[in-house]
Amino acid sequence: DPAQVVDQLLEWFRPDSTTANLQRDGENSSAPLLGRYSGDTLPSVVRTMTNKAFIRFTSDSTSDSTESRTGFGLTWNTVVCGAVINDDSGTIRHPANGGNYRNSENCTWIIQASAIIYITFVRFNTEAGFDHLYIRDGEAFDSPVLKRFSGNNVPTAFRTRGNTALLHFTSDGSVTRTGFELQWDVVDCGGQYNSESGMIRHPMSGSNYRNSENCTWIIRASNPINITFVNFHTEDNFDLLSVRDGEFNDSPLIGRYSGSDFPATLVSNRNSMHIHFLSNKRITSTGFVLHWDTRG
Repeated sequence: DPAQVVDQLLEWFRPDSTTANLQRDGENSSAPLLGRYSGDTLPSVVRTMTNKAFIRFTSDSTSDSTESRTGFGLTWNTVVCGAVINDDSGTIRHPANGGNYRNSENCTWIIQASAIIYITFVRFNTEAGFDHLYIRDGEAFDSPVLKRFSGNNVPTAFRTRGNTALLHFTSDGSVTRTGFELQWDVVDCGGQYNSESGMIRHPMSGSNYRNSENCTWIIRASNPINITFVNFHTEDNFDLLSVRDGEFNDSPLIGRYSGSDFPATLVSNRNSMHIHFLSNKRITSTGFVLHWDTRG
């Protein structure tokens, strides 16, 4: 099960004291101070970063009834947001129970998968410019930021560079919205083959390939290689299949192909080939199927 982050929201009512109410983020007086309150101004909602809170109220020694007050009341409830998820597919919905997310949220999800992660948004609605979802390429807070989203435009699908991602959502203290829902699975493309013959089919599922794909296959054999295409359909001029004579991305280019015309048989001079497919964010198609063998 995901390891959930649980903390607390404390909401005040009827503040009316002449002295201080101190709240700390922890279970004793040495925990970090979250706030000190007095007077008759209602404090804003307070959010702890742990599942404990220490609250101390003190009053002075005056016996003048004009200086005493009616005190205060507060309510609290737990906030469950964020998780560490070790899975190759799933859904993140925030808030999970519908309605609007809360003010002053600070939620983190970490996805740990077995391959590159493909993220698709179902809906997205946050306070534009103030409540943000950050997605980092890795599971640490200092991992590179891949995307930052805010507002009500549903983001386009995208992929990570590695097999982990950190999602961090923050909201301010003003307007709230309905939040977001996203789905992820792993990108099933690319690979390395050490054999004299074989087949590459992309996508494997038989449906269309996806937007923003970046896939690499490397073929190694004992002799130069022949490639014959059985099927080929990509967005013309935009979704490109590049084939190189050698196993590296800077090996000599044999050809770059797109559209629906089958490429002619491709022949390498070396015993390896580098095949790279790149799609953009627009139209997708059924992809390609190729066979290879050697001419030893």
